[in-house]
Amino acid sequence: MRKKELMGSSLCPAPEKKSDKVIGVSQILEIGGKEILNIDLYFEGELKGRYFADVEEKKRVFYFDGKRYDITLNNCVNLCIDKIFPRDYYYYYSTKDEFTFASKGDEKKAFEYLGVVGMHQWDYEVRNEKNKKARERKRERIDRMMSRVPCVPDNVEVWLKEQIFPENYIFVKKEGEKNSYGCTACGKTGRRKTNWKHGEEVKCPRCGQIVKVNRRKVMKKKKTPVIVLQAYDGQWIERQFKAECCWSAGKKIVELWEEIRVIMAKGATEGKVWSGTLQKADEFEQKFWDKNPAGKKFLESYLYPGNLQEVLEYGDLQNSGLDLIAAAGEKIRVDFFIDKYRNWPWLEYLTKAGLTRLTADLLKYCGQWNIDNVIDRTQKKLCNALRLNGNRTNRLKQINGGYCALLWLQWEQRSGQRISSESLEYLSAKRIGRTEECESVLAVVGSANRLVNYLKKQKGGSKVLTTWRDYLDMAKEEGMDLSDDIVRMPKNLKERHDHLVEIRGARTDEERVQTECYRILDQKIQNNLQRAKRYYWQNEKYTIIPAAKCIELMREGRTLHHCVGSSDTYMVKMAEYKSWILFLRKNEDIKTAYYTIEINTKDDMILQYYSKFNRQPDKKEITQLLEKFKAVLKKRKMQAENAVSQPEAKNILMPAN
Repeated sequence: MRKKELMGSSLCPAPEKKSDKVIGVSQILEIGGKEILNIDLYFEGELKGRYFADVEEKKRVFYFDGKRYDITLNNCVNLCIDKIFPRDYYYYYSTKDEFTFASKGDEKKAFEYLGVVGMHQWDYEVRNEKNKKARERKRERIDRMMSRVPCVPDNVEVWLKEQIFPENYIFVKKEGEKNSYGCTACGKTGRRKTNWKHGEEVKCPRCGQIVKVNRRKVMKKKKTPVIVLQAYDGQWIERQFKAECCWSAGKKIVELWEEIRVIMAKGATEGKVWSGTLQKADEFEQKFWDKNPAGKKFLESYLYPGNLQEVLEYGDLQNSGLDLIAAAGEKIRVDFFIDKYRNWPWLEYLTKAGLTRLTADLLKYCGQWNIDNVIDRTQKKLCNALRLNGNRTNRLKQINGGYCALLWLQWEQRSGQRISSESLEYLSAKRIGRTEECESVLAVVGSANRLVNYLKKQKGGSKVLTTWRDYLDMAKEEGMDLSDDIVRMPKNLKERHDHLVEIRGARTDEERVQTECYRILDQKIQNNLQRAKRYYWQNEKYTIIPAAKCIELMREGRTLHHCVGSSDTYMVKMAEYKSWILFLRKNEDIKTAYYTIEINTKDDMILQYYSKFNRQPDKKEITQLLEKFKAVLKKRKMQAENAVSQPEAKNILMPAN
């Protein structure tokens, strides 16, 4: 709608009556071969402005005092009476106290042309149309930008098949007296009388490669996050993919689903994040946006090493050692490395020393650990930085030890107790660190090597360690001789643990809580309860309730046949506010015990969660539930910190869900 044509049109006749309201007079104009609605606005007998609307193109324009406005009729009225209008006030038609049509005919003429029941509806449609067109233009700009992103290098697929998904299978199916097979290594099929067993490793009759027999499934899938860095229009880009490998008879297919892109200027380590809006879409199908409704994020990933020599210089990372991590096939938070490298130069020392696993661990958990307690960042020599002597530093390098191995070697240096290389590798592989429960068991067993040998016999890692710690605590309180190996290292740990739980649970709980010890514990727990109330949480299916008394822990342990209430271990922790016991209940049966949770009060990490007989029914669902619970706690903590920083801060220990 051009101004010259619109303003050159004839005016609507001025209203005969004068009013303290703005009066609108309507007419339908023929301009440019189509009909246009015109509403002339009069105030105190004087023409104030002209409003035009094009229903076909969903456009409106208002001319006032020589200026052009694209605003609602309500705000046109505000201009006419010299009233400041809010620029985000789009939808509501002005009140009868401020505006009226000159006649019912003028009102009917306007609404019939627009096909609405009120001007608020028309303004709403115009606004939607503007938003739609703006979104389309934005989509076109983003698509043009993303179309210039280079394709994934050709060698990525080969790298994925050989390095990330190196496994090959021979799928076997019984057909009469023979077995038909298909090898994923060579892609060939055939028939053979040999009766291979499921899971055994055999030579493929066609290519001779060692493959694993699969008789139970017709398809096997595996997926993992991967990252590709590339140069891009004088900039560089970090791309997060979900790689998925599918094995079936005679086939091994790798697919890449792109999730996120970050475009960074040359020399920069931060940039604009673009998130994929589609699930399972490749680089050509994916649509990117500057919002992230799907919650996609960068993950610990494998980094494609093929093009790093030419790409890393774009972020001044050519000497960082990131290429060494990629070549070592270490899973790492690449985005953290890029972001923190300039402030953490010791990452380069660790990487170039071959400690890629330690680098990955420190990046993965950098928000949870106080790194200065582990590494002395002021030291220039690697040994001094790791707080190890030369011999132990070499041992750490030999096994490419991570965070747990470093802690054990530091303990070995302090205590003088030798840890064998085999034990060190086991502790590192199982990620068993110098935890509180580990300290407790070590104090009884006296040797890290004996601890490892026993864990191997029990065929478990950290979970067995937790059971062992609880068993030893109970055995000590029962007056058993912990210097006897039969007592401290029983052949069947689970049975002995459960047996002690039953014995201790047989005692009357009410008698216990009447003792002076438990009265003191109860009082301390009550003193800390106000802080622990923040752990109360409920959703549509479950409720999490913080324990409030010693007797509640005793009853929980008796009901679920575990050790939470059989000793005062957890009660003391609650009294000292080191950790807290939470009860997970189903809303449909809120009084029945289901899961018992121990949470660290310092960092809100879930230490353990078990149901009846230390089992974990519906583990996947409960794990996801607890992840949501931790997210809520984090949000509450941020809200509490923000509130406390303000004078009018209120008590938010028990915020609504």
